[in-house]
Amino acid sequence: MNPSGDEVLGLSDKALMVEAQRGQRRSLAVTEVMAVAVGMLPIAGPEGAALRQTVLTDLVVSWGDLARGPTVLRIPAAGLGLPERYPGLAPREAYARFLAALLEHSSANALPDAPTLSEGRYPRFATEGELTAHYYGQVAAAA
Repeated sequence: MNPSGDEVLGLSDKALMVEAQRGQRRSLAVTEVMAVAVGMLPIAGPEGAALRQTVLTDLVVSWGDLARGPTVLRIPAAGLGLPERYPGLAPREAYARFLAALLEHSSANALPDAPTLSEGRYPRFATEGELTAHYYGQVAAAA
């Protein structure tokens, strides 16, 4: 699963407009989102700068089966369009509002759990593979 490129183009109480990493756009009913998983990962900043943390948001649209793992849209923070969606808000507050709206409209399960996410406590992982293994126990399929 490649996190670069998945992007939320729009969010309403009924639908998400997403663009997958392969450039495919599709409208996804919010009720199709079965779970929302959140994790923090270190990313490199400008050369010489310390690593900084960024958030990844997984939208699980299928849990799959034994032969095929879950189907997940993995959206990096930059793919959420938070500055445009919530102008003037600090990034952390904008993300909290986005996440609350998504969970409210979709009725999806929150991973790790709703109270943890609503408090802004996002699990930290060393790698993307660690995040995937933690939530899904295997490699999830890109949507």
